[in-house]
Amino acid sequence: MRKFKNDCSMKHVFYHNICLAVDYDTVKTLEALKNSGVLNLFLGDLLNVFKRSVSYRTRKAILLGILSFYTLDDSQLQTLG
Repeated sequence: MRKFKNDCSMKHVFYHNICLAVDYDTVKTLEALKNSGVLNLFLGDLLNVFKRSVSYRTRKAILLGILSFYTLDDSQLQTLG
């Protein structure tokens, strides 16, 4: 994830795929990102990628990923930190 900081197209592809995974299985994907140590980086940059994306597909995937956060219970959010 840190490798794609300067390459916008790869960054958008990465966020597209991760957000689709978040939409598919929110808890498991967020736990995998947390275990990799990139959860805060991912969440911190999510809205910036959404604003800068020119691709409808990337924006749609990010929106689906963000909306899936609302399906989490408080206990699941506490577990993820």
